[in-house]
Amino acid sequence: MPPKMDILRQHIRLMLDEGIIQPSTSPYSSPIFLVPKGQDGFRPVIDYRALNKKIKIESVPLPDIHSCFHWFKTAKVFTSLDLNSAYHQIGLTDRSKPLTAFATDWNLYEYTRVPFGLATGAQVLTRLLDKVFSDLKFNFVFHYLDDLVVYSDSFEEHVLHLREVFLRLRNAGLTVNPAKVRFATPHLSFLGHIVGPSGISVDPSRTDAIRRFPPPRDVKGVARFIGMVNFFHKFIPHFAERAAPLNLLRKKDVKFQWGPDQIRAFQDLKLAITNPPVLRTADFSRRFTLQTDASSVAVAAVLLQQFDGELQPIAYASRTLSHPERKFSTYELECLAVLFGLEKFRPYLEHLEFDLQTDNQALTWCLSHPRQLGRIGRWVVRLSSFKFNVQHIRGTQNVIADALSRMYDPSAENPVCSLLLDFPVLFEDIATHQRKDPEICPIMDQLSLGQEVPGYSLLRSVLYCKARFDGRPKIVIPQALIPALFSYFHDSPCGGHLGVRKTLWKIRQSFIWKGMDADISARVRACKLCGLSKPAQNARYGMLASDVATRPLEKLFVDFVGKFPRSKAGNTYALVCVDAFTKFVWIFPVREASTATTIRVLLNIFSTFGIPEVLVSDNATQFTSRNFRNFCFARGIRHVTTTPYYPQPSHAERFNRNLRAALIAYHHQDHSRWDENLSWLQFAFNSARHESHKTTPFSLMFSFTPNSPLSNLWSIKELLPETPDFRSIQERWEAARRNLRLAHAAVRRTYDRGRQPPPFHVGSRVWLKNYPLSKASQHVAAKLCPRYRGNFTVVKFTSPVFVQLTDSDGGSRIRAHVSQLKAA
Repeated sequence: MPPKMDILRQHIRLMLDEGIIQPSTSPYSSPIFLVPKGQDGFRPVIDYRALNKKIKIESVPLPDIHSCFHWFKTAKVFTSLDLNSAYHQIGLTDRSKPLTAFATDWNLYEYTRVPFGLATGAQVLTRLLDKVFSDLKFNFVFHYLDDLVVYSDSFEEHVLHLREVFLRLRNAGLTVNPAKVRFATPHLSFLGHIVGPSGISVDPSRTDAIRRFPPPRDVKGVARFIGMVNFFHKFIPHFAERAAPLNLLRKKDVKFQWGPDQIRAFQDLKLAITNPPVLRTADFSRRFTLQTDASSVAVAAVLLQQFDGELQPIAYASRTLSHPERKFSTYELECLAVLFGLEKFRPYLEHLEFDLQTDNQALTWCLSHPRQLGRIGRWVVRLSSFKFNVQHIRGTQNVIADALSRMYDPSAENPVCSLLLDFPVLFEDIATHQRKDPEICPIMDQLSLGQEVPGYSLLRSVLYCKARFDGRPKIVIPQALIPALFSYFHDSPCGGHLGVRKTLWKIRQSFIWKGMDADISARVRACKLCGLSKPAQNARYGMLASDVATRPLEKLFVDFVGKFPRSKAGNTYALVCVDAFTKFVWIFPVREASTATTIRVLLNIFSTFGIPEVLVSDNATQFTSRNFRNFCFARGIRHVTTTPYYPQPSHAERFNRNLRAALIAYHHQDHSRWDENLSWLQFAFNSARHESHKTTPFSLMFSFTPNSPLSNLWSIKELLPETPDFRSIQERWEAARRNLRLAHAAVRRTYDRGRQPPPFHVGSRVWLKNYPLSKASQHVAAKLCPRYRGNFTVVKFTSPVFVQLTDSDGGSRIRAHVSQLKAA
């Protein structure tokens, strides 16, 4: 028996023994499942959302907290009681029992007592306790939901009061949880306050998150803290003067220095927002507002209410994420923050409807479609007993929860600096590296003394050597620097783990060392990640029947790559666009492969680069939908789709192999971060020479060479000024066309070697290659399905290698490549 089913059977058996449930023949049914319960295993939860929508919630007046604190003032002895599974102690009518039915794999059951998860449970419990303690309430008893407080002026009086309370509970058939009873204590924590003989004070747990807020370490941290405190500036006297030492650090050209004035201001403002008049006591006659937020390291929530038209805090809360939780997606973290806030402030929120505010707009969808979201779906059902209205707010309005969730964050790194920080040796000046090399240093000394060394020159204290392959001087690289330089141009995201020729060409543009070609070739071939990531090369794809593009954006290829694991940014796909002429690529991480997403990304490209004449895609629904066809038609774009199950004609498909290899190389250990280096990988491919047109896609598209982090750091363009290219754009395009035609002819010779024209003609009877899918539910395995299906008739040749087929019934036409056919 599966472990979870055995656990569920144990829970069902226990509830049957206690008479909480009974077998049912109800026509209704709600789903049940198990959710983790901390370190105590699992507990059953029933999804009563459909039932809760039909329940009419009665208005039951809740106790006035201010009144209870008024009566507590004279008390010196307190006892707190917690009802044991309070809802399960309230019986249901025979009419109500069938409505609570739930289904397991082996039977249908219904509750005989009020189940947890019903939206009306809090009101029913309050009404029952009001009836039991109607004449004792505010005399020496106060109750809020399942919590009871007995308070007295003396111990002797307290014993009498307890005897009366227990008698009432026994007569009502109610029991208390002995593990949660606190007898005759002088101080008691109740609803966010500490009550005792000396008076009433704020419970430290309400403001613990603020008190633990660490001092800012940089200007960004100061801005985050000021933003949080500024939310309540109307209630803080002389706010501007008190915050002045902190705001001073935010000014331009002011060095960040955390001194005594800043410490005093920081502590003063923290104290201000954790005490009255900013911090308020909960008023249960007013509507609550819960704001939540999540970062990569913590979740946070703040409970607020409106007083005089302004939101003021009731309590703050935050906690760090566990190691497994830090792997959650953005949606899951935001929903986890909501779950944390609701369960943290459950006593305040479970009685009436409240506002749930978050700056994550997708959360509303998550709460409406829980079944599509796995873990989020289970969390949403746990919250189904709450009544709340989800509101999306801007990040600028969610500054409190945002600051609390990010107060544990380490300082963010600049992405360019983080790339160079992988190679700290590169921060030392190139001339310093050359002086340390035992072979290079003597040559530099000779040149410094005015002696000539054939092929070498010294300029700005940097040694150059004339390269044989283009006759231009290059910077001489010492042996100690070769591994780091190779890693930068090959292993880093700026290098892209490209092949021998592309990596060699990149390094050749600026640098040289003895045996460079053989060294780079050996290092690339020895790269383990390349070997693990890249597929084996195979040029035998069938007869070549493609043409050559003649100008940029004449033809654009588009395709989706994925589905990948959901990243921290919520992305699961990458949309790839490749220009047929320049081979320039665009890579966009997206959250879903839909028509709307495709149109949004393409509009981004078109608005910057222009509209292509022809757009080539596969036959995925996002490209064949009516909206996408209308999108292309409205812009004068001729949309062409490739043959089903034959993606080879698409340049985007060929590029996807290289992209997948790069993603494997960089993210094989952490698949949730696959989209973090896409911009650098795009730069790596576009700045590498393409073998077809013998130049880089970037320079052919924009007519200049791009900068890179290292070229900026070492001022490579000043050390190696580029030779001016006086050719016109048309002349450059014509040179690229010649190279493309030569490359196309070479590819054609390779592809067509040993091949024959297809033996089919119009009217030929053929079988079509089958592409089945495995279906476990139907016990179908793709490996055991027929390899061909049919039979079909060739009705038209659209090119030497592409045909149109029709089945024996003369139905709809199918496009196919001749390699997919077999004579019938």
